[in-house]
Amino acid sequence: MNRIFLYPEEIASLSNNNREVVIHDQTRTSHVREVLKAKAGDNIRIVAINHGLGDAKILHIEETCLRLDLAPLQPKTIDYLLDEIWVGACRPQTVKKIFEYATSMGVGIIRFFKAELSEKSYLTSKIFELENQRQHLALGLAQSGIYYQMPKVIVSPYFPTLAPNSPAFLCSMTAHQSLFTSKCETKRQSITLVFGPERGLTPAEESRFLEMGMIPVNIHPSTLRLEVAIIGALSQLHAQRFFLA
Repeated sequence: MNRIFLYPEEIASLSNNNREVVIHDQTRTSHVREVLKAKAGDNIRIVAINHGLGDAKILHIEETCLRLDLAPLQPKTIDYLLDEIWVGACRPQTVKKIFEYATSMGVGIIRFFKAELSEKSYLTSKIFELENQRQHLALGLAQSGIYYQMPKVIVSPYFPTLAPNSPAFLCSMTAHQSLFTSKCETKRQSITLVFGPERGLTPAEESRFLEMGMIPVNIHPSTLRLEVAIIGALSQLHAQRFFLA
């Protein structure tokens, strides 16, 4: 974790006269003690989810309790890198990685859909329970260091029938252009990236997406793991927008 995350309810009682926050979470307290090697009196960096970034002074720390004095937050507005990613339903372990990586790289909405080669059980996995998904999204924000808004997660048991409102790029091994060479404008926030499940999309599913007007792009000539393909596409989009403009 680049920063220690604070859930909205953990800072709900903050006021100008009361800046104290108490965390009862062994995972976070262990990280502060064992990884950061911090102790009472030290300052640490925090991300207050949906509120901003800041610093806090450790007042007290023990195995399952961390008491902080929170400095005023910096609610600097940071635009998401892109609107959405659509992902074919995949294994829970892969979903965990997608939650963390996509959140840390600035995705506003993470949408999962049922594809033909997705297992039906994937969409009913415990990873999609609110508390589980919230924990992994929070870890992504803690790693980011610049984003603090919690993305929205949408889970659909159906294959999409309507195109997104923003320009959409279908990440496909059969595409002959990349995000760098596609003629569509990628240097703006309103973009959707679409990925199949771990076993890929069927030719019929790819055709349905193309009929919606999606632009096919190839992320890499190698066959990548799904989470690696997502990281690769987001990295290319970031480079296109901020370094090659």
